[in-house]
Amino acid sequence: MNDSSKKIFVIDGYGQIYRSYFAFMTNPLKDKSGNNVSAVFGFFNTIMSLVRQYDMKYLVVAMDSKGKTFRHQMYDQYKANREKTPEDLHAQIPVIENFLTSMNIPFFKREGMEADDIIATIAKKAEKEGLETVMVTGDKDLLQLVRETVFALRPPRKGEKEYRLCDSSAVREIFGVNPDQIVDYLTILGDSSDNVPGIDGIGEKGAVKLLTEYQSLENAYQNIDKLSKGVAAKLEAARDHIKLSHDLVVLNDSVFEDEALDFSGFETSSINWNEGVRLFRAMGSETLAKAAQKLAPQTELVLEAESEEEVEEEIEVKTMDLDSTALEELLSKKEDSSILALKLEGSSLNLSFDSEVVYSISLEDKKAVKVLTEKIGRFGIVAQNVKALKKSLSSYSIDLENCLADLDIMAWLLNTERSRFDELSSAMCIKGYESYTKDLKEKGLYDIFMTMEMPLMNVLFEMEKLGILLNVQRLSEYGIELEKSVSEIENDIYTLCGKTFNLNSPRQLQEVLFVDRNLPTGKKTKSGFSTDSDVLEFLSQSTEDPVPGLILRYRALSKLQGTYVQALPELVDSESRIHTTFLQTGTATGRLSSKNPNLQNIPIRTDEGRRIRDAFIPREGYLLMSADYSQIELVVLAHITGDRNLRNAFINGSDVHKETAALMFGIFPEMVTPEQRRAAKTINFGIMYGMSAFRLAGDLGISRKDAQNFIDTYFEQYSGVRDFVEKTKEQAHKDGFVKTEMGHIRYISEIKSSNKTIQAAAERAAVNTVIQGTAAEIMKKAMISLFNEIKSRNLGSRMLLQVHDEVIFEVPQDEVSVMTDLVRDIMENSYKLSVPLKVSIETGTSWGEMH
Repeated sequence: MNDSSKKIFVIDGYGQIYRSYFAFMTNPLKDKSGNNVSAVFGFFNTIMSLVRQYDMKYLVVAMDSKGKTFRHQMYDQYKANREKTPEDLHAQIPVIENFLTSMNIPFFKREGMEADDIIATIAKKAEKEGLETVMVTGDKDLLQLVRETVFALRPPRKGEKEYRLCDSSAVREIFGVNPDQIVDYLTILGDSSDNVPGIDGIGEKGAVKLLTEYQSLENAYQNIDKLSKGVAAKLEAARDHIKLSHDLVVLNDSVFEDEALDFSGFETSSINWNEGVRLFRAMGSETLAKAAQKLAPQTELVLEAESEEEVEEEIEVKTMDLDSTALEELLSKKEDSSILALKLEGSSLNLSFDSEVVYSISLEDKKAVKVLTEKIGRFGIVAQNVKALKKSLSSYSIDLENCLADLDIMAWLLNTERSRFDELSSAMCIKGYESYTKDLKEKGLYDIFMTMEMPLMNVLFEMEKLGILLNVQRLSEYGIELEKSVSEIENDIYTLCGKTFNLNSPRQLQEVLFVDRNLPTGKKTKSGFSTDSDVLEFLSQSTEDPVPGLILRYRALSKLQGTYVQALPELVDSESRIHTTFLQTGTATGRLSSKNPNLQNIPIRTDEGRRIRDAFIPREGYLLMSADYSQIELVVLAHITGDRNLRNAFINGSDVHKETAALMFGIFPEMVTPEQRRAAKTINFGIMYGMSAFRLAGDLGISRKDAQNFIDTYFEQYSGVRDFVEKTKEQAHKDGFVKTEMGHIRYISEIKSSNKTIQAAAERAAVNTVIQGTAAEIMKKAMISLFNEIKSRNLGSRMLLQVHDEVIFEVPQDEVSVMTDLVRDIMENSYKLSVPLKVSIETGTSWGEMH
């Protein structure tokens, strides 16, 4: 981009807010109080990133106003079909506006006008002033403004990272029409979200063709007799409302009088970035605070707050480079009981004993590294993501054995709904450690932190470092088979459909399924009727058409091909071992997850999943051993609820699903059919996840009435479970959190939502957390005990993986018997329940060979 000093950047405020909110939809960002701040984070993170990237001189944000606009006066059904703004998104808008005001970032909103009209007005005035306008927006409506002096900076598309600047030629390339044809283009298409009627039967391709041939919609109407009969009929049918649609789409560029727009007030030099630092830290986002700090004038002192309410002291952060002599002198002056904060940045290691000075050591200086290695054991060490830090420092032969605390784990324990942890300076790490320690003790969580989570972190570090051997050749051979299967399914689909098309294109799939094959449509998205897995599952079960089922199969195999068969060989080290990263703070329930690669998602019950696991093998002279807790969550449910029928099934060693079916159907266990057992199994596991009658009906292929009868009968027979479910929901509503058996806390902020759907999901999460969280605790205790016992006995066996309720070991062949007894004893007795824990143990020459 050429000279930015001649450009005004206008942010489409609501567009950016919505984009930010939905970007974190599946894993929302939360502040210290558990409030959703995804929109706040994404909005300001994007703005600051763009300010840095484009060196902006002028910046302004355009916002929508509450209430109806002049378009509602033109058409009372305008936006009538819009879904209500999610409650936790709506709550963030005043926060964003308050932050904008406090930071002196100019923003405009006008009653009766939309942000798009404000942007049009600013662009018109800027042109008069000899300035260009850059609209930061993904909204197609605003592309009508693009011209020599107006550009659109559009968000990255899927797979891209950078925003892209669009001029007239880019608009034409993307949409097939010129910017001055965008109004007609949108008029033809209409807008279901705004309830703007278009011309029925003419889609994007038809609109482009019409405007290419006749330049404008008006000209097309004037030449309607030259159009094909079908197209002419469609235009004729829309004649009564087409002018209204056109007027609804056109933007108003006269929202303000010229004197109301003083561009000098838009200068970024007037923004108070230091106020942003304060606000972002108070909200608990060090990432945003650091970004604002980089934009703040360097001559000003940046304040770091100890609490949300006030700044108690001013802390000046300095950085000093230390050679080995200076480092030795520094370390020797500190008491052995000092707390040392460590933070790795690039090729240097920052360390801090207190909150006033941060020291930076070049790790390339071998003498300094030697001194650090020798002296560091005298101190208690705190850091963020200690596991990652240990990995990085191990390459310099620096071993972090005396780690007092991982701050990310501490923060997660205090609020397990947090999905990310902001990066802290070394100075703030010590303050964070002191503050987190105090909070953990007050909430009764400090013992869990010290005896469970920190020891587990060290266990996971050793497992990650060891990794597991991958037979690349075996996986490659399966990849050839899989590719052939995918190709055959693809050809079968094309044969049935009578044409080839892009199976990965939702639009082309919509046309094939809902137009060509006339299948029933489900939920609607912005791009048309949904073709997601739920819809395809429904179509494959409710219709006789084989195509939806084949598409599901195609997707499943293609995903395995890309995610595992092609990706795993790229992740092996020089010894062909894969080193996954275990996420200790990745879930709110406490269950471990993994990434790079994610081994949790390899299908369990399919032949394809087994073939992929079959490529994970032991080294020569060893076997793999799998130890799997049998139905641990049902066992935990029986223990927690104290339900007599459920407990007796486990105590007597019965088939719990068969016992459940017998009780539900009023028959003897030996009379239970496989179908009845399957129904009971579905309900047994579904109840703890809050399964509805609708979901159960779909899973079992029965009516909703029959499904509800099953659930009612289940609760009659297992009244202890029913009482537990209701009591847990009540407790969550009262306290705003639930606790596991061993004391982990999960805050359930959505439990107080006025939205019944959100509230119901929160209630299900509350019940599930108590069960799944307790099962996770049992697994963690077992892993720690196993690791320590293997080490103390000086065995050659090693723990490699933990996936779901299973632990995988690499065992020397002469230790199989010893390890079988050891693993069973520890895992079955790691935590005493009122019903017995059982472990299934197998050995094999591959992971896939077992169960």
